[in-house]
Amino acid sequence: MILLSLLFVPLDGRPHADWLQFLGRFHPLLVHFPIGLIVLLLVLETLGIHRPPLREAAGLVLKFALAACLVAILFGLLLAYGSGESGTTVTLHLRGGVLLAIELLICVAVRRTWLQTHHWGVYFPLLADFEPKGDVAKKYGAYRANEGYCERALFVIDEEGKIFWSYCSPVAVNPGADGILEALEELSAEKGKRNDQVKDADNAA
Repeated sequence: MILLSLLFVPLDGRPHADWLQFLGRFHPLLVHFPIGLIVLLLVLETLGIHRPPLREAAGLVLKFALAACLVAILFGLLLAYGSGESGTTVTLHLRGGVLLAIELLICVAVRRTWLQTHHWGVYFPLLADFEPKGDVAKKYGAYRANEGYCERALFVIDEEGKIFWSYCSPVAVNPGADGILEALEELSAEKGKRNDQVKDADNAA
């Protein structure tokens, strides 16, 4: 609503305070920042398909683009109001800026949910297995003692601390996260079945 209200700022076509016009002169410079950030956002989102950390950076760039767009709109209004510029060109320019800001705001609002729905928003902490070197990997049978590094092994642990699913990929092949996601869905389904069985047993008793 606040963004839409900017469309109704009265531009009477008369010059106003000089300081408004002075600040507004920065608008031609500022208006290019959101454009550049949006281009960078598209590049990060595309590359992030194969490198997930870039998608996390893209989220930050998206927020910066929204902020830059709002600042550019504000300085554009200062320029138009301070210099007394009005007319169809100014109105269309303002509408375009407000429309872009609304689109970016919607992207910020729905992006995280969309990534989680498409299994691209999985973030988790990484623990160091450095001292004693490879101690945890050895316990899982995933340590290459001769080479001095770990296998590309994936494990899903259930609530009881037992290995529910595991996969060891060739060293030269990135195993990806698809197997983990499928295992987590299967684990969740089994947990749901067990809960239903417990409820049925309680009802029978």
